[in-house]
Amino acid sequence: NLVKGATGQTVDAETLGGADTHTKISAVAHYEPENDEQCIEWIRGYVADLPPAEGMPITISEPRGPMRPPEAAYDLVPDDH
Repeated sequence: NLVKGATGQTVDAETLGGADTHTKISAVAHYEPENDEQCIEWIRGYVADLPPAEGMPITISEPRGPMRPPEAAYDLVPDDH
């Protein structure tokens, strides 16, 4: 357990990052559906409320090649790391 190793505390997964923690303590999330079906229903409602994409300017351009060769990524981290 990473938390126990770092802090000495034993924490279950729900307390560490479950829905109650994120909606009532950290406020990272604003809604807590009762189940998956309700969650999907809410998401569909939010998506249905989005404005239509019609009339929004979209520019399509040709893709550019990479700035560096992919092999250059190997030089970012030393071999002994």
